[in-house]
Amino acid sequence: MSRVTGPLFSLTASGTLGDVITYSKWKGIPYVRSRVIPQNPQTASQVSTRNTLTAGVSAYRTTASVPAASKLSWDFYASGSGMSGFNRYIKTFMYENSQMKAPWENPPPA
Repeated sequence: MSRVTGPLFSLTASGTLGDVITYSKWKGIPYVRSRVIPQNPQTASQVSTRNTLTAGVSAYRTTASVPAASKLSWDFYASGSGMSGFNRYIKTFMYENSQMKAPWENPPPA
């Protein structure tokens, strides 16, 4: 990514030119970069991972699956690790479900 410090085509250039170069601002700093076409491959592994992540978030948000007292336990379990209780729960949920173990909804913190 190149930073624009002077007039390239203008001081306020933004947008894509010829499907090759993109002009934009980031935190008020104008820059130029090559155009990137986002990809969203639908491989079986990626779809499985996305579905597992969705199931984990749904389980954490559902009071029946993870009651408020359990959320406090996850917060305590995550303290000192630089994570929130939610992040620790999702990390554990993803690990447990990626190991081809039986799915669970509310694992006890270790």
